[in-house]
Amino acid sequence: MIKKELENQRKNLQQIQQLELKNEKTLKEISKIKRLKRAKGITLIALIITIIVLLILAGVTIATLTGENGILRQASKAKEETR
Repeated sequence: MIKKELENQRKNLQQIQQLELKNEKTLKEISKIKRLKRAKGITLIALIITIIVLLILAGVTIATLTGENGILRQASKAKEETR
């Protein structure tokens, strides 16, 4: 009778250990998923900031080229003066 109880306890212990291992794996997977979600969010923010910076640079460049005293007007004035 005692042997049967010991056997049952060993089986129960093995089952508990297996469940603990599964739980650890599940927790690791959940933490990986959370890290990936955070990384995607940072990537999206970085993309938006990059686009905004490029738009600002494009605006400054266009203004410098075609403005009242822009490079294109100065070049055309210099061309007329050299004729």
